[in-house]
Amino acid sequence: MNVIKKMKQTELHEFAQIFVNAYPGRGYTEDHINGTKKWFSDVVDQEPEQQLFGAYRDGQLVGGMILYTMKMNLISHSIQTGGIGAVAVDLLHKKEKVSLDLFRYAFKSFLEEGIHFISLYPFDIGFYRKLGFGYGGQMKQYQVKPTHFPKGSSKEHIHFLQREKDHDEVLRCYTQFYGRTNGMIERHDVEDLFDANERRIIGYKKSGKVLGYLVFSYERKYDYVCNLVIQEIVYENAEVLLELCTYLHSQSDQFESIKVDTQDEYFHYLLSNPTRGTSDAFGSLYLETTTTGEGIMYRVTDITGIFQDLRDHNFGDQTCKCKLSVQNDLIESNNASVIIHFTNGFAQIVENEDYEVEIGMNVGEFSSLLMGAIDFKSLVRYGLATLSDCHYENMIQRIFRTDQKPMCFTSF
Repeated sequence: MNVIKKMKQTELHEFAQIFVNAYPGRGYTEDHINGTKKWFSDVVDQEPEQQLFGAYRDGQLVGGMILYTMKMNLISHSIQTGGIGAVAVDLLHKKEKVSLDLFRYAFKSFLEEGIHFISLYPFDIGFYRKLGFGYGGQMKQYQVKPTHFPKGSSKEHIHFLQREKDHDEVLRCYTQFYGRTNGMIERHDVEDLFDANERRIIGYKKSGKVLGYLVFSYERKYDYVCNLVIQEIVYENAEVLLELCTYLHSQSDQFESIKVDTQDEYFHYLLSNPTRGTSDAFGSLYLETTTTGEGIMYRVTDITGIFQDLRDHNFGDQTCKCKLSVQNDLIESNNASVIIHFTNGFAQIVENEDYEVEIGMNVGEFSSLLMGAIDFKSLVRYGLATLSDCHYENMIQRIFRTDQKPMCFTSF
């Protein structure tokens, strides 16, 4: 039987050892252990929105995790959400349900705090799918020549940004972007963007205001050949984006190629040529453009609660009485059926059995649907959702349709 409780400062070195053994690809020397311990120490001492929990068996630490509380833009509404990170289990106690007990505790803890939606970055997608997590937006990495970015008439507003002068403006710019972008997580500071040991940041400045920025690092290939790697692109309008792209276009004699990590599904339209320059193709006709990764995953932990969080959201102006049934085979206590009355787009949970149509799916698929990562008709087409009356398919499609698939820059 595993007992889950907050970790003490005196246990951080032990958990750091567990963590680096669980993720040896990040490094496993004594320096890595000490660096990880410092990270955990900062969590315990300085981060009120992060809490470190351990799993104990007979008093021995056998695993742990960090629980985060943070605000997320969920389909244009800023709601309190939870995050789970740094999940690690002692290698001597693998396959003993330590992770499962950690997650059961996390779900319960977030519900007690009134948090009904959580996210994480998976190390094993199959495991998290069994836990009821659904896919978010895929991350695509482009690798293109600088000249494949559009070139405008000017880059006069582009400057290297500095922590001392520009921190608050960069935060303001990010906050504006957060407010209009589905899936983004609120930030209280952007200090890490100015870490000169790791990255550089340039921005579009006009009348003292930062209206867009690029965060990037350098990737060395040879002494005089490097790539530029972009981690974040934030901009307020097309004019700002064009100047940022003009800056990138002008780097053709400085960098061999530019790598861009983005969840923007339409990014290739911005480029004159989105191919990787390798002439690789598959099916003899399709030129390779990106490397694609599955990243952040989402989970609704309480159906009634999430609709209460979204009580001001307009679900497509639709009027319908619907029964929603969600399942999670691994954690059966999370199974739920609710009656939702949508009136001119606004949802209300009712206690009666008055409904016109029933839809059913796994909680992971429902989480992805609510987040806008997939549409309802696609779930039905793949056999991942059921509908008691096919005449309602278009209406349910409109209820859960979103304008934008989720994006997230924040790692945890």
